[in-house]
Amino acid sequence: MISKKTTKTCFALTALFAVNVMFANDHASLQSMIDKARKNNQRELIIPKNTYRLDKPLVFDKLKDIKIDGGGSTFLFTDIRANIMVINSDQLTLQNFTVDYSPLPFTQGDIVSVEPSARRMRIKLHTGYPSFPRMNRINAHIFDRASRSWKKGARDYFGRNLTATDKPDEFYVEMPEGFNSCVAVGDLVAFDWRFRSGFNIRNTKDFRMYDVTIHTSPSIAILGRFTTGKHHFERINICRGPLPEGATEARLLSASADGLNYAYCEKGPDVINCDFSFMGDDSINYHSVALPIVKVESPTSILVLRPYPLEGFPEVIKRGMELRLLDNKNFRVMGKGNIVSCKFEPGVDVPIEEVSALFRHYHPERDPRRSVYRLVLEKPMNFKTGLFVDIPPISGEDFVIRDNYFHDHRARAIRMMASKGVIENNRIERIKQNAITVGGEYAYWREAGWVENLIIRNNTIKDVGLDERLTSQGSYAPGAISLIMRSEEGVSDIASGNRNILIENNLINGCSGSGIVLHAVDGAIVRGNTIENVCHGDLSKAGADYGFKISAPIETTPSAINVKLENNQIK
Repeated sequence: MISKKTTKTCFALTALFAVNVMFANDHASLQSMIDKARKNNQRELIIPKNTYRLDKPLVFDKLKDIKIDGGGSTFLFTDIRANIMVINSDQLTLQNFTVDYSPLPFTQGDIVSVEPSARRMRIKLHTGYPSFPRMNRINAHIFDRASRSWKKGARDYFGRNLTATDKPDEFYVEMPEGFNSCVAVGDLVAFDWRFRSGFNIRNTKDFRMYDVTIHTSPSIAILGRFTTGKHHFERINICRGPLPEGATEARLLSASADGLNYAYCEKGPDVINCDFSFMGDDSINYHSVALPIVKVESPTSILVLRPYPLEGFPEVIKRGMELRLLDNKNFRVMGKGNIVSCKFEPGVDVPIEEVSALFRHYHPERDPRRSVYRLVLEKPMNFKTGLFVDIPPISGEDFVIRDNYFHDHRARAIRMMASKGVIENNRIERIKQNAITVGGEYAYWREAGWVENLIIRNNTIKDVGLDERLTSQGSYAPGAISLIMRSEEGVSDIASGNRNILIENNLINGCSGSGIVLHAVDGAIVRGNTIENVCHGDLSKAGADYGFKISAPIETTPSAINVKLENNQIK
């Protein structure tokens, strides 16, 4: 580490701007550099190459029409609460730097004993990795010692409780019954305890990011919320970082959760020529929101609920946007209307019991806050309390995901709930669940929604569905490429809400479930795809909770109508 007493570095606000002195390891100096660039209306800021230790968030606020080049620097956050905040900016470009954390926001170790009768395993943390910040709600990921990738067949173990042992670096991990069928002494295990995103991009228009490496983050690597204009990500590399100080075992994880997650945004980001690997969740997730109606004030005015404090919906929901009225079981579209306004209603309270009944992921013991919004429509609609609405124009429409490599991580490569997009020329390999999921997760996460006018073409998909979840009874996406919707449990009347989907010229080689599952769709063309080495998992109960009967490389369910299958090769 460079001493800030002895080393001074120079920086340039532009190539011709005055030289200034700053100290490495000084958050205040780096933040001051950014703030001065804003104050002076600079068009370019060049940060001198260095490793900057930052114990607070680095904030890019109210920057307009500026390019900030990190000069190949590393921004090393020394507090889990610190990250990069991009807020209230317009035409901002960030490029050419690396993000990492020390101490790491995850840990890892060896499994030293497996005790099925006690439903627990004993683990020993690797030297140089942090201990646990708490002893409950810890997520465990099992890795194969030889490959150092996720162990095939091992499920995800989320929300684990820990107990101490007689040694400070060893712990017992509470496990479910039967875990020993896929977990053994000698396996490696990584743990995360998600906190906040590495990049938090909000209320920002026309944002671009190039040539950035992210070695880890406490949760989602790049989070976008309530954004406008076009956002663009190119040559972003999310990957495992170097050995921590004092460590001898290489890292197992990169980001603790998704690679890139955008929601409630005007346009979907373009993601070009990126490489995402070893995250604790999906590569990419775009979605809107399903809002339950808690009060009907009139045929043109409703109150809707969110299980979080005040968010930016009034800023992104604009007059004239389309609203869809949805059934509360299968989420079929019951009507459409245009919005006049969206306003936060601070004086309206919804009892915790009602919020918990509507949102299974709501945890009032952690944060009891919730918010209510008034939506006013241009024309009367047949609103009823208990129904849902969603707003397609804030799902991240009009996107391109092209020429990327998504590999070696849990969950899905692409979880898409936005319309009018193209997913093409990507490589997707060694993913624990499936490669591409299209359609709303309306029931549990309340992430909307129905997808229309989507192209999935020329992608190469290899070895996905590596754990039992893809072929489990509760799987709602049991194919490498799955058109889906997640309805409430026990619903047999499946709506065909996804529309106009083209799946062509993809190569799928290796999936425990089907190659392509067509479900909940009206209008799909599937042509020119090559599918081999699929359906090799236990399909006896795959997706049974959602009515699936999986047996073929291309599976078409009764809710898939107006489907054309043309010139597909099954090997």
